[in-house]
Amino acid sequence: VAFLQRITTYDAFSQELQIAGSFMDDRLQYVVGGFYFDEDAETLGPQSFFGGGASYQSDYGSQTQAFALYAQLDYDVTDAFTVTLGGRYTHENKNIKRFLRINYDAANGITSPLVVANFAYGDIPDAEYNNFSPAVTLSYKFSPTVNGYARFAKGFKSGGFNGETNEFGAPTAACPSGAFELCDPYDPEKVTSYELGLKTVLADGRVVLNIAGFYDVHKDIQLSIFRATGAAASVIRNAASADIKGIEIETVVQPFGGLTINGSLAFLDSQYNSYIDGGVDVSDNRAFPHTPKFSATMGFDWRVMEGDWGSVNLSGDVNHVSGYYAFPYPLNVATASDQNAANSRSPGRTIVNVRVAVSDVEMGGTTWEVAGFVRNLTQEDSPSNFIDFGPGFGGLTLGYFPDPRTWGVTVGTKF
Repeated sequence: VAFLQRITTYDAFSQELQIAGSFMDDRLQYVVGGFYFDEDAETLGPQSFFGGGASYQSDYGSQTQAFALYAQLDYDVTDAFTVTLGGRYTHENKNIKRFLRINYDAANGITSPLVVANFAYGDIPDAEYNNFSPAVTLSYKFSPTVNGYARFAKGFKSGGFNGETNEFGAPTAACPSGAFELCDPYDPEKVTSYELGLKTVLADGRVVLNIAGFYDVHKDIQLSIFRATGAAASVIRNAASADIKGIEIETVVQPFGGLTINGSLAFLDSQYNSYIDGGVDVSDNRAFPHTPKFSATMGFDWRVMEGDWGSVNLSGDVNHVSGYYAFPYPLNVATASDQNAANSRSPGRTIVNVRVAVSDVEMGGTTWEVAGFVRNLTQEDSPSNFIDFGPGFGGLTLGYFPDPRTWGVTVGTKF
């Protein structure tokens, strides 16, 4: 029996100022802006495992201040050819506090409360990050209905502290507090992205077809790893570099008045270039999390009939995603009870939703709609995510499943 809570309070303030305009008879357009962000978050985490045999109070908080300056220029070299240049400079400052108390731990002989860590804001040096991310896009109108583009961009995902860390030890010169995870925050993740695409409008506007291919080079990938020891916690590691490439196709079709069909296909290929664990490259034996090889969606909206009394619409959608791993665990393990990728692998799922609505019904000077819906029509029950607690918790694995088939009726009015 386990009991875990995350009781979080969160306050944030943001402000953005933007100036936009044009020169040279609108051939040169610009956007210049600034952004400010301030955040405070506090989390209380009471935990109890093994029927009360182990009990913890695991609390943490974070403060973030950030600002960014950005600009973008669009220049029409010709009526068909446009060059877009952009850039963003970001500065971030992060602070952390951490409290961990073992209330009771029968296995380790702790029978009275023991404070393991109590760090206030300012006890741990702040983490600061600075980044400049440029972008260049070249677009060309082959015709009024066909537009191609090529894009190069760099991206930045902020680093930070592993606030839930359970790892504390004796102070050292590099880390006087002994809070090793907090003294050494994880680094930003950076990506260099290349993309080619084609956007088209065909058949007198009845068909929209967009195709894009991308190739992303990731460095210092931030991977969430669940540490099933003591007060259960997830930590971020800059464990890997990788290439991710794929193709995306999306379309909207109107075969006749009243019916709209939309769909998308995505193919994804991900591969580690390196994955360092304990000084060893284990990239051949690690799963890439949340990267399904194939996903697809299809939806429709059909106005079945309409008249002076109102209209009847039938709509629905199908969403499919192929299998994927939830955590970057080993693909092959020495001991069957070890945390392994197969134990937290989602087999994929297909979700079907449908809805029928009688709309635009005028009655008593108001407009009414009555609709019936069914979600998860086919009762898909394949899990979407897991938490593998590992051998320290007897191989306990939690699964997160989609909602069961759900139906209902809604009534709405406009007045």
